[in-house]
Amino acid sequence: WANRSESAFVGLRFPHTHTHSEFAEMAQKMREGDKAILEQGAKIFWAYLDLRDAVQGILTVLEKGAKGSKTYNFAAPDTIAPRPTLEMMAEYHPSSEVVSPLSGYDSIIDCSQWRADFSYEPQYLLVRPQ
Repeated sequence: WANRSESAFVGLRFPHTHTHSEFAEMAQKMREGDKAILEQGAKIFWAYLDLRDAVQGILTVLEKGAKGSKTYNFAAPDTIAPRPTLEMMAEYHPSSEVVSPLSGYDSIIDCSQWRADFSYEPQYLLVRPQ
């Protein structure tokens, strides 16, 4: 339909999307070793997106416009994990091959197409305790 009309169809794949206080609480529980929360996080690769960024992502699509039909990943560039991403992957997903370079708490969710097409970066990120 998108190819035969002027209508655009944009799909946004959000990871776990919630409020900043909810993510701060989850991150604290993970740092304290809450096994259930750590395993829940592992299922989504510790990815997150603040609700305010999800809303701004939708508004960005509406403001900039789109053509055709495309689906994008849209997630925070970091994770809610208590340790660096590669350490967490080794522990919770030991048979998974990591093919992209990751450092620190980098998210494994590839949002490069979103950034290329819409240029909006999530603004509401977790601040890690020192």
